[in-house]
Formats: sequence, C-alpha cells, structure tokens
Amino acid sequence: MVGPVKYLSVTIFEDCSPEMLRDFYMDNDYRKQWNKMLIEHEQLDVDKNNGVEVGRTIKMFPLLTPREYVLAWRLWEGKDKRFYCLLGWSFYRCSFCI
Repeated sequence: MVGPVKYLSVTIFEDCSPEMLRDFYMDNDYRKQWNKMLIEHEQLDVDKNNGVEVGRTIKMFPLLTPREYVLAWRLWEGKDKRFYCLLGWSFYRCSFCI
C-alpha cells in the first residue's frame, strides 16, 4: 500500500432525495444535535460570489483530546443534476500542541 490508510464506507439511504440528504449533512446547526463528536462549530465566512464557506469546528474523537479544524467547502449542483462538494481542511489546534 502507498500513502496513508483510507477509511471508506458506503451508506444506503432509502426514501431520501439527494436534496434532503444535502440539506441534512450541510446544516451545521442541526449537526450539533445528532453528531456527538461535534463539540462546537461556527461559520467564519461566506463568499456570496463563488459560494465558498469557511467554518471552525472542534471535534472530540474517542480516546483523543478535542481537535480544532478550520474548514473551507463549496457545494454546488452540476448540470447533470448531481451534487458536488469540494472540501479543504487544516488541523488547527489541540490541547497538547505547543
């Protein structure tokens, strides 16, 4: 194997439209209610011209200290009626970092 380990999963959603699933996953306020690993999320910026959003997230993973990330993403619907999401993130801070 070349490169880091990748964890991939497949989920099948029945009776759920792509629009409903998009709205579910992209609603960060609602995500706080169901995602027990999410400690905090705040939207930092939105570029109205190109649709890029920037947010700060603190997540708690099992057996680890909370980790803080700054994320940037853009979500759009293509001409083929598929949804696309481009996501970039940077590890920002944790309690043991100097």
